[in-house]
Amino acid sequence: EPQSRFIGKLRGEDVTLPDIEMKKINYVKHDRSVLKELRNDFNKSVRKDFLESISSDIKNLKSHGLSETDIQKLKDVQKGYQVHHELPLDDSGTNDFSNLVLIKNAPYYKVITNYQNSIARTMKIDDSKEVLW
Repeated sequence: EPQSRFIGKLRGEDVTLPDIEMKKINYVKHDRSVLKELRNDFNKSVRKDFLESISSDIKNLKSHGLSETDIQKLKDVQKGYQVHHELPLDDSGTNDFSNLVLIKNAPYYKVITNYQNSIARTMKIDDSKEVLW
C-alpha cells in the first residue's frame, strides 16, 4: 500500500516530505555506460525540453495557482528547483517525460538523492534489491 509521506535524512537529521507516494520497486543497478548515456542525453536536451514542455501549458499552470512569474521561473531550473527522475536513471528510469517531475532543491531533491545514494552505494552492477521507492 502506498505511503503518502516520506521520512529521509538531510545533514543527519530526519526530514518528513509530505505528499510523496512510495511503492515497492525492484531496484536494479544499471551498467555505468548505460547510465552515462542516459545522463548525457538528459543534460544535453531532455531537461530543457521538459521545462519548455511544462512551462508552455500556461492555462493548466495557472489553474494550479502559478503566477506569470512562477511560470517564467519554470524555464530556469537554477532558481531552487530540479528536474528529477521519479525512477532513477541508475535503476530502470528513463528520460521519458512521464518519469520526470519538477521538485524543490531543499529539502526534496537533497533528501531523495540522499535516500537513493544510501541504497545504490552498496550495490554492484546488475544487483537487484526490493526497496520502498
